[in-house]
Amino acid sequence: MSTAFLLLTLLASPAANDVPTPASAFGFEPCAERELATYEGIADYFRKLDAASDRMNLYEIGKTAEGRTMLLSVISSEENLRNLDRHKASDPPTDAQIRWHIWNMRKDISMLAVTNFAVLLVLVFTLVLKW
Repeated sequence: MSTAFLLLTLLASPAANDVPTPASAFGFEPCAERELATYEGIADYFRKLDAASDRMNLYEIGKTAEGRTMLLSVISSEENLRNLDRHKASDPPTDAQIRWHIWNMRKDISMLAVTNFAVLLVLVFTLVLKW
């Protein structure tokens, strides 16, 4: 699924003809029976996508437990990728801010349930009175 999303995102770019398909990189269609892409094949495919698209940046972020290169793919608009440092520099939310948002979501959900329950009661009473 993530490969399909990636391809749809990259196909929207102006240079869509240059973006390699998974079949061209792996030699088979994704989800083909008895076919499985290797880690190295997937990493090579992501490197090809990075080279072909201006909407993707690929970073090596370390090694896996098996000693393979771990990759991070950032997919966004060209403008967002140009301003990536500015986006990374913004402060993450504090615990208090996260708790406040969760509390407000819970209040909204509770209010929605109460409102819907009241509507349900009105409908039931209407049906009972007509019966």
